[in-house]
Amino acid sequence: MKLTPAMRETLQRAKTENGLRRVHDNAPGRPAWPAHHNTIRALIDRGHLTHKRRRSRQGHPTDEWLITQNGLDALEPTIVTRTRRPLYIAEGWPDYTSDSGRKAKGEPEAVPPGELNPAWKIAALERQADALERRHQARLLAQRRRVA
Repeated sequence: MKLTPAMRETLQRAKTENGLRRVHDNAPGRPAWPAHHNTIRALIDRGHLTHKRRRSRQGHPTDEWLITQNGLDALEPTIVTRTRRPLYIAEGWPDYTSDSGRKAKGEPEAVPPGELNPAWKIAALERQADALERRHQARLLAQRRRVA
């Protein structure tokens, strides 16, 4: 599950400060929240924090939020794994494609990577070089016409 920056910061504070506390002492006004109350509620709903009410040593009511194992796991960086997209024989040219809509008719299966024909890749690179050369020549011709 993706955490917002505020959620991540609150979980990190709960981890490093050994929990978050809100002490209701006899001072005038309401005590400050350790984080925005909606952030704390969202973390409780997702199981990243637990909420306890207890009394401090001075006898003041205290709200305490402790990080759970689920919260510690959420702080771990996510591991991104990439999967290779399947290659198909492309229709029209001796080339490969990963777009299943461009695959050759009658070729339902993907080509295993060990069976890729290097000659097709060389032909594709030659076509690409020819296209780049034609594009370069067209630019030069357009520049000459603008100057003249």
